[in-house]
Amino acid sequence: MRVRLFLICVVLLLVAQAGFARGIKEERETLGYDELSEQVNVYIEAGDYSNAIPLLKRMHVLNPQALNIVEYLGILYSVIPEERPEMTNALYWLLEAEERHSTYNLVYYNLACIYSIKNDLENAEKAMNKAIIFGYSNFEWMSKDDDLVNFRTTSWWKGIEDKYGQIEMQLVKFFEYANTDNNTSFEENLNFYSEIISSFNELAPDIPVFKWYPLWLSASLYRLSATNAPAAECYLEIKEIFDEMEFPQFRGHAIKPLYLLMLLV
Repeated sequence: MRVRLFLICVVLLLVAQAGFARGIKEERETLGYDELSEQVNVYIEAGDYSNAIPLLKRMHVLNPQALNIVEYLGILYSVIPEERPEMTNALYWLLEAEERHSTYNLVYYNLACIYSIKNDLENAEKAMNKAIIFGYSNFEWMSKDDDLVNFRTTSWWKGIEDKYGQIEMQLVKFFEYANTDNNTSFEENLNFYSEIISSFNELAPDIPVFKWYPLWLSASLYRLSATNAPAAECYLEIKEIFDEMEFPQFRGHAIKPLYLLMLLV
């Protein structure tokens, strides 16, 4: 009798739980896009990524063109424990973000982590280069991230493992300068970017991607001053960097002014 009563109670509890879960699902499906977004932010701020993901997927259904939703799905799937070690969902969404030409550096950093876990080191290096292109600079974390254990055996990392602190300092220094409206002269700006480029040539000669952005800003300065020959040289060096990386989408965007300049030199 007690066993039967216990089983009846268990069945009733399961039915109640199923009804409650169904109610939550129905409520989620009736929420508008803005309400879903607000709830996603609440879950993310609380570190509750598993509950944020279904809402993000619902937002994706409502607005499939929104790139940021695809980016966050890939990133959140990358960090929830139940996804490991296969990372199938994370890889799907991150590759979708890459296909859509995402410029979010964490998309590529997380791709590098997944490729590292899978010991696909060639693709891990390509993804990490793209992360750096779009502004990733936390080399201190890179040096201890468990997901990058395999990546840290590559020649890419071995070439900078004794200098990553200096590289990070140079990147921080560069971005702070580049993002500050400091009313400095053409010569001061050009000298600063030249010093940054020289430091990366010295610290990471085999990873030219570090210097692409100061090269781009130097080229922009030359263009503004109608000094076309050195501007074209900078754009050509940028082109070589992206040709080597096999990153045609961004290369085409970055060196678009080159073709006009070549006509003027």
